[in-house]
Amino acid sequence: MPDDPGPVYEVTHDVDADVIEDFDAWLPGHVDEMLGLPGISGARIYRSDDAAEGRPRRVTAYQFDGEAELDDYLAGPAERMREAANRYFDGRFAVSRRVLRPTGPADVDASAQESCLNCGTILVGQYCGSCGQRARSRLISIWELTQEAFGDLFELDSRLWRTLIPLFGRPGKLTREYL
Repeated sequence: MPDDPGPVYEVTHDVDADVIEDFDAWLPGHVDEMLGLPGISGARIYRSDDAAEGRPRRVTAYQFDGEAELDDYLAGPAERMREAANRYFDGRFAVSRRVLRPTGPADVDASAQESCLNCGTILVGQYCGSCGQRARSRLISIWELTQEAFGDLFELDSRLWRTLIPLFGRPGKLTREYL
């Protein structure tokens, strides 16, 4: 399939259970015929577990090279393909169609995404959105540890200084405020 994919034309068939074996034998040949048409770069057949009214469901996704190719198909051979399926199965299926258009850049490779070591959720930021675990264990050097410790002690907004100054200046007042 191309790097910058065009629309996907999705066809869903809800097939009568007594003809599903015949339908499953017919569908790959139909898809091969579709792939022989200009502008269709790929197709995939799916079996869906959510059957409609007890009818097995098959979904076929056709990858078109672009909008113009899809328009040409819908204006030309689409009706002929539909009539052939209806003649072959005499209306023993219900069909729905939809067009899916890409909204942004190509899909992200899921194998390249980092997972939470705790619960396995795919990480988006520094922390897991599901369990809160940090994305990576952080090894801190002695120098970083010393900087952080003294930075916390000697910062102007440190609670240590707000406690020590009144403690040495007026110890009774600090105790009274505490109690």
